[in-house]
Amino acid sequence: MQIRPAASGRGSAAKTTIGGILSVIVIVGFIGLRVCRVANKITGNTLANEVMTVPPGSWKGGTFEVTGSVNYTLEVTGIDGPCRAGIMKIKTSGKVTDEEEQTLVKGSSEAKMGLLRKMSGSLKSGYYAWAVINTDEKKEVKAKVNFNAK
Repeated sequence: MQIRPAASGRGSAAKTTIGGILSVIVIVGFIGLRVCRVANKITGNTLANEVMTVPPGSWKGGTFEVTGSVNYTLEVTGIDGPCRAGIMKIKTSGKVTDEEEQTLVKGSSEAKMGLLRKMSGSLKSGYYAWAVINTDEKKEVKAKVNFNAK
């Protein structure tokens, strides 16, 4: 059996160059995706086991911004009466319009006195508002609130 010398010529140099270029593109692309990837984070108002007093016929809450995708948990317990709680996407940072407020009230869930109402889910990039709502027009209500997002 005779050993032949390696073939040399234009084809092999071109293949090596093309292979090198493709390798660089793949490596740079992978690094670029890792660097430019959207971080999953939340910026804004969250609460950890705080008691809040909501005036009659009003609501209290906060706004926040989500970048990427985060999971949330909103837990509300009416301490001295029933209340409602909800979370929704809003158009602009820090400001809830009257129309958005009405939608938030309509989409809220009841938290009965002494019973924990837990809501959870996933939020995508955008601005959001959460609120504890007092539907009683005559007396204020206290509620224990825990809002976490990760």
